[in-house]
Amino acid sequence: MLILKGNLLKDIISPEEVIQSVENAMLLYEGDDFQMPPRMHAEREGNVLLLMPSFIKSAFGTKLLTVFPGNLNRGEAVIQGIMLLNDAVTGSPLAVMDASVLTGLRTGAVSAIGIRYLADPGVHSLGIIGAGTQAWYQAIMASQVRSFDRARDSRRIISPG
Repeated sequence: MLILKGNLLKDIISPEEVIQSVENAMLLYEGDDFQMPPRMHAEREGNVLLLMPSFIKSAFGTKLLTVFPGNLNRGEAVIQGIMLLNDAVTGSPLAVMDASVLTGLRTGAVSAIGIRYLADPGVHSLGIIGAGTQAWYQAIMASQVRSFDRARDSRRIISPG
């Protein structure tokens, strides 16, 4: 079984590969070879557990995330979790991956795909509502599909311009 921790994930897959993979997944989602049951959401004392399964003919995966807002005060990531990939025929685990990194990469890639197909080609400023880890992934992925002179999140300019 392959184990891919966060930093290794960022090192072995390029932003361009992530964007292309997410775009391929969007197309797969519209086809017949895809099933995604509703995610399970459990909350306790302001903390959240999310269980998100999905299936295609060749494999199935389950993302298990925790959202603990109090982690900001502890110096820990608010979103943490794992992604388990299994063989569709035997159910054998194929890989365990850092789901917090995957979530950031996927979320940023979805935005980049939206920019690629929906944003006016003449736009060269990027605005991100929010901040933190997700804003960073959004900026990295957006810069793969468009050249920006300036990027700004809701708190500050995050690139010169």
